Amino acid sequence: MIRALRQFVVSLVPKTVRSTLREWQSLTPAQRRIYLRRRRLAGRRSDPLPARVHAESRIVFICFGNVLRSPMAEALYREALRARGCSLAGISSAGVRASSPPRDAHRDGRAVAPEFGVSLDAHRSTLLTRELVDRTDLLVVMDHLHEAMLIAQFPDAESRVVLLGEFDPARVQHGIAIEDPYGHGEAAVRFSYGRIAQAIRVMTEQLLARAP
Repeated sequence: MIRALRQFVVSLVPKTVRSTLREWQSLTPAQRRIYLRRRRLAGRRSDPLPARVHAESRIVFICFGNVLRSPMAEALYREALRARGCSLAGISSAGVRASSPPRDAHRDGRAVAPEFGVSLDAHRSTLLTRELVDRTDLLVVMDHLHEAMLIAQFPDAESRVVLLGEFDPARVQHGIAIEDPYGHGEAAVRFSYGRIAQAIRVMTEQLLARAP
């Protein structure tokens, strides 16, 4: 009965609040300070892109394990640049906790990706490393949790970190964080990929408008 009551009380808490609490509990004290500071900053900048970053800059898309969100963001951005005849050499994705040996993209991601005109069949996960951070002009993260983890590990990279959701036209309705659909089925992945696709379109246009 107590368990049922607890589940009922939890169900009354909005999903976004539950997600924030889970994120908060998983962070170290140092990461929590970064988490709070960056959440206050999110959405308040008229142009979240760092100066001198453009469409052919070296960009890495980042999530937790590099098997769902960041591979999709990379694939969509590659396709957008390919359509414009731009170089694809500097585009990649990685995970702050990507496993070794590398993993394929999640099966739900592979199933849904063709609906958005791309394939994740050839993807293999990559761990975010110091070497990759140092050679990257823009680090694009999916949510506040991984943003805090990344900046805590690589504090000198903070000025190059941006949330992909800041470019999503629906961010007021859904929030800036693009939440992890891992383990929630294809419908959740489809919703996440829809948000990623919208954000990538806006981000790409803003980057293309900047001179190399």
